[in-house]
Parts: sequence; C-alpha cells; structure tokens
Amino acid sequence: MNKKQLGSLLGAATITGLVVIMLLLLGGHDVATGTEPATTSAADSASAQVVPLESYNQLQDENAQLQQNMRVMLLREAQYQAQLNLANQRLQRQGQAVPSDRQSFVGEGFENEGLEHEGLEHEAGDF
Repeated sequence: MNKKQLGSLLGAATITGLVVIMLLLLGGHDVATGTEPATTSAADSASAQVVPLESYNQLQDENAQLQQNMRVMLLREAQYQAQLNLANQRLQRQGQAVPSDRQSFVGEGFENEGLEHEGLEHEAGDF
C-alpha cells in the first residue's frame, strides 16, 4: 500500500469508530441487536401514565379556556397597537405643526433652568 491509501484507510476507520461510539453513547440502542437496553424501557414505562377520562375532559376544557383567553389577549394587543400607532401619528403631526422658533425657546428654558438649579444648590449648602 502506498501512503495515500494508508491515510485514506486510517481516516475512514477513525470516522467509523467515532460514529459507532456516538451511536452507543447518544443513541441508547444496542447496535448489534437494534433494540433498546432494558434500563431505558423501564424508565419509559415509568413515565407513561394513564389519565382518567374525567381528568382528560377537564384538561380539554382548560385547554379550550386558555385558547379563548389567548384570542382575547391577541385582540387586545392589536387594539393597543392600533391606539399606539394613532397616538404616534398625532404626535408626529403636532411636531410638524409647531413653529420653527420653538427650538430657541426650549434652549432658553434650559439655560434658565440651569441657573435656577445652581442657585438652589448654594441655598441648600447654607443650612
């Protein structure tokens, strides 16, 4: 055999070995027989429960009520979103209707506010 064939054979054997190990560790099946081990089938039978018909009907009723509640919540959400969109549109229209000298007024208000706060700080320090 040449080196290329030997390398290919080694690579194929490595991949095959990894696949078999993964099947054994993660699959939970016996590769040779194709059946599940006895420990997993016992665990599966312990988790399977028989639900009485009355409980089943009660669960069906609860499920129907939950679905109805979900529909109501989705409807309310759609209504709230429509109200928010309408309010945002109104705010945008009002913002466009405000005169351009508004910015200078706001700027003056912030300057005066800063002076008032400085005066309050000095008064508070005098106590």
